[in-house]
Amino acid sequence: MNSIIRMACINYELQRDVAIDNCIRNILDDINSLRRVFGYEDPLMLYALEEAKDACRLMRILYLCGRKLGKGLVHFDSAFCTLEESIHKHSLEIQSVCLTLMETSDVFLTFRDNNVSLYNWVLRFLGQQEDAILGELVELHQVLSNVSLETFPNSDIELGDLLIIIDSLLDLCCPFLSTTDMKECLKFLKNFIRFVRLQGLGGKQMGGLLILARGLLVDVACFISWRIGHERHDNYEASKWSNIDELVNRIEPLESHVCEIYVRALQETSELSSSSNHLAPLDQFTALVLADFVDSLVFLLWQYLFRGTGYKYIFDNQVRRLYMGLRLLRTTLRKQVDKANESLETRHGLIGVWICEAGVTICYLFQGEKDRKTLYDKVELFSLDFLYLEKEEEVGPRCQLTSSAFPQTNFLGFLDSLLEKMKSSREAVNIASTKNEFNIIQDNLAYLRSFLVNVVGQNDQTGNLQALLSRIATVAYKTEFVLDSLVVGDTCQSFTLLIDSIASETKLIKTEALGSSPRKGRMIEFQRADTINNRKLSTSKIPEFDEPIVGLHDESQKIIERLIRGSKNLDVVSIVGMAGLGKTTLARKVYRDPSITIYFQVQIWCTISQVWNKRSLLLEILNNLGQKSVDMLSKMSEYDLGDTLRRYLKGKRYLVILDDVWDAELWSSLRISFPCDSTGSRILVTTRSENVALQIRQESKSHTLRFLTETESWELFQTKMCFEGGFPQQLITRGKAIATCCKGLPLMIVVVAGILSNMEPSAWEEIEECLKKGNLRATDECKEILELSYRHLPDYLKPCFLYFGAYKEDQNVRVCELLWLWIAEGFVKKTEKECEESVAESYLMELIQRNLVMVAERGSRGKVTTCVLHDLLHDLCREKGEQERFLHQTDFHELGVSPPSVMLYRLHVKPGKVEEFADSLLTFPYLRTLLIDDDSKKSQAAQWHGILYNFCQSRLLRIFVLNGNFEFSFFPSAIQLLGHLRYLAFALDQSVSIPPSIDSLSNLETLIVRGQNDILLPNSVWNMIKLRHMKAWLWELPMENPKHLSSLLNLHTLSRVTFSHGQTMEEVIRKLPNVRRLNCTLSLKEEEDGTLKSFTLDFLSQLESLTISRHWDDKCMYHFQFPPNLKKLTLHGLELPWSELSVIDRLPNLEVLKLLGQSFTGKTWHVGEEGTFPKLRFLKLECLDLVRWTMNSEDNVPCLEMLLLKRCEELEELPTDLAQSSTLQMIEVISCHLAANSMKEIEEIKTELGNDDLKIHYAESAPSESYSSEDETE
Repeated sequence: MNSIIRMACINYELQRDVAIDNCIRNILDDINSLRRVFGYEDPLMLYALEEAKDACRLMRILYLCGRKLGKGLVHFDSAFCTLEESIHKHSLEIQSVCLTLMETSDVFLTFRDNNVSLYNWVLRFLGQQEDAILGELVELHQVLSNVSLETFPNSDIELGDLLIIIDSLLDLCCPFLSTTDMKECLKFLKNFIRFVRLQGLGGKQMGGLLILARGLLVDVACFISWRIGHERHDNYEASKWSNIDELVNRIEPLESHVCEIYVRALQETSELSSSSNHLAPLDQFTALVLADFVDSLVFLLWQYLFRGTGYKYIFDNQVRRLYMGLRLLRTTLRKQVDKANESLETRHGLIGVWICEAGVTICYLFQGEKDRKTLYDKVELFSLDFLYLEKEEEVGPRCQLTSSAFPQTNFLGFLDSLLEKMKSSREAVNIASTKNEFNIIQDNLAYLRSFLVNVVGQNDQTGNLQALLSRIATVAYKTEFVLDSLVVGDTCQSFTLLIDSIASETKLIKTEALGSSPRKGRMIEFQRADTINNRKLSTSKIPEFDEPIVGLHDESQKIIERLIRGSKNLDVVSIVGMAGLGKTTLARKVYRDPSITIYFQVQIWCTISQVWNKRSLLLEILNNLGQKSVDMLSKMSEYDLGDTLRRYLKGKRYLVILDDVWDAELWSSLRISFPCDSTGSRILVTTRSENVALQIRQESKSHTLRFLTETESWELFQTKMCFEGGFPQQLITRGKAIATCCKGLPLMIVVVAGILSNMEPSAWEEIEECLKKGNLRATDECKEILELSYRHLPDYLKPCFLYFGAYKEDQNVRVCELLWLWIAEGFVKKTEKECEESVAESYLMELIQRNLVMVAERGSRGKVTTCVLHDLLHDLCREKGEQERFLHQTDFHELGVSPPSVMLYRLHVKPGKVEEFADSLLTFPYLRTLLIDDDSKKSQAAQWHGILYNFCQSRLLRIFVLNGNFEFSFFPSAIQLLGHLRYLAFALDQSVSIPPSIDSLSNLETLIVRGQNDILLPNSVWNMIKLRHMKAWLWELPMENPKHLSSLLNLHTLSRVTFSHGQTMEEVIRKLPNVRRLNCTLSLKEEEDGTLKSFTLDFLSQLESLTISRHWDDKCMYHFQFPPNLKKLTLHGLELPWSELSVIDRLPNLEVLKLLGQSFTGKTWHVGEEGTFPKLRFLKLECLDLVRWTMNSEDNVPCLEMLLLKRCEELEELPTDLAQSSTLQMIEVISCHLAANSMKEIEEIKTELGNDDLKIHYAESAPSESYSSEDETE
């Protein structure tokens, strides 16, 4: 009888729920009908309909929650009876109005403008319905808010009902709330209940958990109703539910009674998991439930670490291994969801126990540090258990480390570095249980290295041999991972097991290698890796900066005629041609032609890429023009940037080069910034597409670039081969045939010449046959030849070349920073005779000789300061980088939604939305290099805290570079814990004090801080003995008690540093005995005005490049003593008398002298004595008040090659003896109007003497791209 009554009650409750659900669904259907009638055409009506619809959806979900959660509570039943009546009433009213309007919809729509009263009535009706529903939600909120755990009856609540409620609340969270923590906590509660139920925990055993969940869900419903109602109804007041953090904390195991409930449930579940009687088979559904709960545990552990509760223990090895173990288990289970795995099915019980233990451990973590040792013992046991799972089931990265997971490029070079590292890291592995195994591993790897030299060059490699090579790579990368982990403090038992496994594997591989007995193969690239530094590069093969361009003279003259002749109106000239045909080369030749620099007052060069951004282009143009500071420009809007450019160009005759345009929309976007003032200004566009050229300028015919003739192809080929003593007679026939095969495409000619220049003549026939196979005018065929050039690179150059793929297309790459990156990566092989920088520079020059890298700019000493890749070569870099697992490239969005393998070695993150990744909880434990190009705004700074946290769990990072717009307002503290870091570059948006703990980066070699702000360094920086290069806007070195400071013996570059204490300045500088490049600012403001201070640097025997400026507030006068080895000197703002040049003009090795911005004052500079400036090749005078410059004869500056005069507006007289100089090649005069007569006299004397080698260029303003641009680290 009781069961019949119970069933009847259940049926009655179901009927009530169904009836109310149908009523609300009817209301929503009626609203949708109204929307279809006229809502789409009227924004106001559409808004009213959507608001009413949202209120109904909210009512439906909260009604469901209240009915399910309030079972057995009398006041709940009475409140919901009243609510049900109201819902029925609303349903009937809305249905009636809807039917009426539907019947008269045609009339209503036709006469709506004249029927305003009816229209307004509909709006008022919808508003009244919404207010009434929200008013009833107030009452529902009050009913729910009066419920406490104590008021719940003892009757059971159905588990299914709880899960339905959680799903309903999650659905409600998504459209109404953006609170990630709340959604994740609800998921945790849901996944927890599903997991323990799946493992066999019954309803009675879950009593405490269900009561807790019931109360928590009531509070969540109250919070949601308050949050939504508070925004839309005046009767909602602030309450305990207005603080989401408090509610989230009640779901997480922060409170002791909550933690006890979770722990008890997990412990009981663990016992059940050990019994096979309570195990379901590990089918796809079971794996999904387990994976979801593990996912929630990962989130919970992340919250513990990230919120600060355990932040100081973020890198405790045990907690980190627990986190990584859970992530790996989750990955394995997710794979099981997609594909059955029989071996894992037998492990269901063990996996359940591990998950329970992990959950208990995490719960205890939230309770603080009590009994910390016992807690970590549990974590260690969990890690060991999981390691056994990995070993037995072959899951997780430690056992999935295959050669396909890591870079293939220059593996032998990697192995050499690893063996060297093992020798130098013996202390890190000096553990009794591992020392012997590491010696075995080292010996075996050394043998395998010798084996590789003989084997890899064989052309007839078998499948077995390939597999053996893959296993060698796998075990080598495993060894590096373990070794580096031990160096940063990972000394757990799990690594001991892994070391044993590696030792056994190397023994086995060595045995197989000994038995393979391969016949000797030819020693290919790997052997060259050993001998490269014994070869001396041929300087004759290095392209000169202004080398002659073959076959483009007639083309350039046609373009120049179109630029300086014709209409005075603004006009566009287009150069069209396929990739590699020489469009950029031709445009650059035109841009630098003297007739162009004289004719146009302003020249602008702007390189475009396939993906362009108007704001970035405007910033680049204005920055190159020197208009305002970079900091001021970066704060301007896109409109203001365009307006600033337009106003600057107004009234001037200007030439703008837009190189490599892919989209005509670019010109449409930029043209408003280029005024048309009838001055004869021109826009020169280079593009691959004739259609783009026509869309930009339909009235003007584009200039289609022709292919080279056979004669021109042969001439270019000879030029690039650079044989000493002329082209060998016996190679001329084959050389001409090869040049002809290139079909007149210049890029192919120079690339093929680069290949042949490093091959024996006997191999030329092979290249000729390869070229004859296809039509090189097709881009795909071009790529085949480019791949051939890559395959012929020696192994040590391949990673250097592929590194260019990390830069943007057409980006000018700063050579100094590129070389530092190569060194930090370990690409550069050390030698006894040369420093690593010199070797790295020789690598770059060899890539240039092979015509794979182009010189973009040279500094004043002739060294390459920036370089660039052709588009096709850049594409090749990226493709090969991905194929060989050298560098993975993605953006933040893709990284968050489709994460790659956790075994990434190098990662380049391109600009993209960061939200998905910030919430992804992804880490990459094997990551060594992280390069980020970011365009984030400062509003996203909070997300960057989490992003850094993600990446800094990759404790083995060696390189971290953050480029782009984002600037930190603090020094990222998480970075300090990256013990292997060698190269760090990021930006700060304000002056910052670096924390003393920076010295924990004991391996840091390069530190670059971008942004125009002062950086105050701590005393601990003197402990960072491996520092080589430091660059910032302004460093402030600590100078207290210099006698007690350590010396930075390895520091080579320091730019820019402030010296502000006169008494200790020399003592501090003596702590930098080997500095080679120094850029400093003197700021002795505490001294009296006019005080003569001695600035002695002659003890810096290694110093080659020195830049000195004076702070605007410093009024001291200085007397300098410079070291004799100084080669480059730049002075700025010192206001010295010209007589002080006597200290400089006798420097025996000085090659470059730049006197800028009132560095010297006085109207006359006379160079009277012979033998002054004995090796000076480059002289620059800029922004000086000099009027007369004289000298006795050209012998005063016997080696001068380049003279640059810029913005010396009072300069009237120059030495006429300059015209007789036998070494002077160029005089460039920019914005020195009063010097015109003197320059004319020099030019006349030059003509009379027949000195055609001397070129003289005039310009009213400097072009945006100039070969005279300086580089402070050259």
